[in-house]
Amino acid sequence: MKILFEARSIIPAKSGGIENYLYMLVNAWKNEFPDDKIFIHIPPATESRYKERIGDVGYLTDNVYRNTYILTKKFLVVRLFIRLLIKAIPSLENFFYGLRKKWINQMDKMVDVVVYPYQREKFVHDPSKTIFVMHDFREWDTEGGNKKVMDEQIKAIKNTAAIVVSWPYPYKRMLDLFPDAKPKLNEIPFLYDAFKENEIKNDIPKCDFLYYPSANARHKNHENLIIGLSNFNRQNPENQLKLICTGPIDLKRQMVLDRLIEKYEARSFIEFLGFVSREKVFKLFNECYAVITSSKYEAFSGAVLEAFKFKKPVLASAIPQITEFLDHYNLELTLFDPNSPESIAIAIKELSRSYSKHLEMSNIGFNRLKNITPRTTVAKFKKVAFSIILDRKE
Repeated sequence: MKILFEARSIIPAKSGGIENYLYMLVNAWKNEFPDDKIFIHIPPATESRYKERIGDVGYLTDNVYRNTYILTKKFLVVRLFIRLLIKAIPSLENFFYGLRKKWINQMDKMVDVVVYPYQREKFVHDPSKTIFVMHDFREWDTEGGNKKVMDEQIKAIKNTAAIVVSWPYPYKRMLDLFPDAKPKLNEIPFLYDAFKENEIKNDIPKCDFLYYPSANARHKNHENLIIGLSNFNRQNPENQLKLICTGPIDLKRQMVLDRLIEKYEARSFIEFLGFVSREKVFKLFNECYAVITSSKYEAFSGAVLEAFKFKKPVLASAIPQITEFLDHYNLELTLFDPNSPESIAIAIKELSRSYSKHLEMSNIGFNRLKNITPRTTVAKFKKVAFSIILDRKE
């Protein structure tokens, strides 16, 4: 089988969870199906970074996009001019994509199946060959969602050969919005890495920090977490905790968060490390007191899954994406209202009072989820890919 992963918008060290999802799929596919030929359509000037995580596969970058990238990267005036021109004449964007049409057709002819691991990619490939992965419905579930993105997703959902979601909430949401999609809808859960007992370092002393592995995007809700933890530490001087956050940093957002940290005099116990290696992430999971996620919206929280993987206590937002997952797998967590710093502080207090109970919850989670592995994920993807190929032959 020849398979193409469309990753033109996935930039290493900037794409966070989507980037790790792509790495997981490609590496697991290479390991499980070594006879298959894998291609990845990547952004320009990223091949060396991709090779660090994936190794040798068929890397593709179209000349039109690469030359435009080089030109606009070198000359700021050209970049601004093109942006203003497209803004003034929106139809020009279709013109620029039209220049790439021949290249896209060439890619489609090279492969049997195209996987879209990122739902915000422009849907340009042969629909009869595509597997479209829909991670979340953030545009649909939040007021003022980007209509252009939504229209592109409608196009993909209606025309793609197969749709993949990962967890119970997006599966249910897909059927609420697109009931006709059910025959081609597949729920395929995933983990970035398999649960491995030997990665859990039980001999590491319990440290005094909460760990939040997340980009600093607005919906990740660091503000209320900063206030909630500040309140907890002020009310519990004998049992203060730190907060370490990792993930891609938007500098403008960080300025807002830094001002809040100064306001609450929290600089001594809150730290943003930015993007770090997976090895560093593993180390932080092993060393942390507990994992916390204050997000107001998720496809599903990778932080919760990783906490289970490392058998770490976890505190999480009471949002449908998480509560429906817990119900589906019959799991229990201490949840809080992400809109309430007071609720966050209370949850942290509950954690400190009943730490052993929270450890037990995470052990149960580990045992119920350990059979979800990259291997099982790509095996299910392969089955979907085969069904697409068979449908095309009929």
